[in-house]
Amino acid sequence: MAKPPKIPLPQDWPKLVKSALLHALALQRVALLALRAHLENCLDPCARLMAQNQRLREQLSLRDEELRIKDARMAQIPVHNRPHYPRVERLAIMALRSRAGWTTAQTAGRFHQARATIRSWGRRIDEDGPDALLQLRYPVNRFSDAVALVVQEVQAAAPRMGRRKIAQVVTRAGLQLAASTAKRLRERPVKPPAPSPEPPEPRSTTADKKITAPDKPVRRVTARYPHHVYHIDITTIGTSPGLWVPWPPFSLIMRWIFCWHIVLVLDHFSRALIAFRVFKKEPAAKSICQLLDRTIEKTGHTPKYTISDQGTQFQSEYRDWCDKHGVKPRFGAIGEHGSIAVLERCILSLKSECLWHILVPFRLSRMNAEMAAYQLWYNAFRPHDTLGGRTPQDVLDSKTALDGPRLEPRARLPLARASPARPVRRVSGLELKVTYFRGRRHLPVLELREAA
Repeated sequence: MAKPPKIPLPQDWPKLVKSALLHALALQRVALLALRAHLENCLDPCARLMAQNQRLREQLSLRDEELRIKDARMAQIPVHNRPHYPRVERLAIMALRSRAGWTTAQTAGRFHQARATIRSWGRRIDEDGPDALLQLRYPVNRFSDAVALVVQEVQAAAPRMGRRKIAQVVTRAGLQLAASTAKRLRERPVKPPAPSPEPPEPRSTTADKKITAPDKPVRRVTARYPHHVYHIDITTIGTSPGLWVPWPPFSLIMRWIFCWHIVLVLDHFSRALIAFRVFKKEPAAKSICQLLDRTIEKTGHTPKYTISDQGTQFQSEYRDWCDKHGVKPRFGAIGEHGSIAVLERCILSLKSECLWHILVPFRLSRMNAEMAAYQLWYNAFRPHDTLGGRTPQDVLDSKTALDGPRLEPRARLPLARASPARPVRRVSGLELKVTYFRGRRHLPVLELREAA
């Protein structure tokens, strides 16, 4: 299809005629699109190639006209007043000149530069360093090796952390990372800096879970605010000098000195571990009720629902306690996986992050101290996926944003509008400080700050 000749508009055409001409061009485009669509869907391969060729020609024609208009506007500006090309774009211009085989005059004319400027660029290609006249393109969103080293140090401080947990911990410390970015930085080979002397160690969310009562149909309980739904369960952990093993006949002797019995109370909405108690032998229903009484006295709140399994501790005496306090007990379904999954996941975290990393104490006072330390660390410093990276204490305190400014080490990254609750502050370097809660190396507390 031949390209129509350009006919200049008469100067004395009225506004109505000019508007009609523009509408006629738009109608022409609609007609050409309909014809091209017919050819592109035609069974004849020659017709499809012709339609594709016409589409590419039209795109090239529109691009040429767009560049002509922009060049005409740039040509009106004197040479010494035109904006300078960035260093990265200068190298891109020289690379394009080599690919197209342009002369110095052609390159200068296409990019509205003086010939002497293009010659100067060609003589200074071999310059290196941050002050070089021509530079390679560097991604503005690429994190430096210092950030990768921070992620790898976090992984070394807490080897059991996954990529999501690492991203949440670092984000709480001030450096915002995605889980996929944390995974890449964790695997990036980085040469560590020279070692420095180690500092002395200082001392819901809404989730539906299927539950059922033995004499009622399947029900769903939704936690709508803190202290609305409590989870209660019992777990065991073998002591360091104990001989208990989980197979018969030793599995029948589940009592001290072989293992501790631990009762946990978890708030569903905030995921806070609000109470625990360690027993030498399997506790009775009376002990469970006493623990719940102390929990209500400590928090000042009585839950509306409690969720537990259907063990002997949660039967007649426990049900009487619930009726007395106006609590509706709910029970996990027998034989159904995940019916009390929230507290089971907390128990797994307790064992994998704390009790499996230490020699479980033989004395009750030391065992209570270990459990109290983990409870405080779990509530105040450990982010949760279900809570969007917040800690249970953040939810209990109604915190909707992370504290402190967000550190940004990428100097060339354009900063979006920051929220007043978490402003963005550029930093030239990062320093990771790892301390351990109450001197326990399995409970790390991370602090990220600008390097001096």
